[in-house]
Amino acid sequence: MSVAKRCSAGDVGPEGQRSGKAAALAPFRRAPAARRTAPGGRMPDAPPPIITQEIRIVNPAGEPRLILSAAGGTPSVVLLGNDATPKARLALDADGRPSLVLSNPDGNGPVAAIEIDDKGAHVKFDRPGGASSYLFLNTGGGSGLVLIDSTGKRRVSVVVGPDGHVAVQGFEGSDPLPQP
Repeated sequence: MSVAKRCSAGDVGPEGQRSGKAAALAPFRRAPAARRTAPGGRMPDAPPPIITQEIRIVNPAGEPRLILSAAGGTPSVVLLGNDATPKARLALDADGRPSLVLSNPDGNGPVAAIEIDDKGAHVKFDRPGGASSYLFLNTGGGSGLVLIDSTGKRRVSVVVGPDGHVAVQGFEGSDPLPQP
């Protein structure tokens, strides 16, 4: 290809230098394999780590949207909504047990949480005003489901013990439940 054609294509200028689109993209092109490795085929040394207790990532308007933190001694990742309130949080407690909490953009809508604690593993769905659903597997091997009505009263409980025994209960104010 002639220099004139390469110039019009944006590959090189009249003196053979890169120009146009090719010049703009040059810093983002991968280096040939020979330049990506150190002598002897080893990977080059990685840059040193960034050491801090908290990083706040903002959107182009400067509004916080993500917080990576270990302030207070426990790590967490918090995703912030347009109103700068937490919408999702992933964290470890002081004993290293994880939890994930998902908030609802509608302040009156249900929220969800999954967590591990000293009693076992739990999934919980809550709605402001009292209604909730709770699924669990405890450390002793028992598992269950609990349903709570909008007034905060427990209405249904289904528990399977570690021995396989099933208990189904309906509570005051609910219709009797058939037993398995």
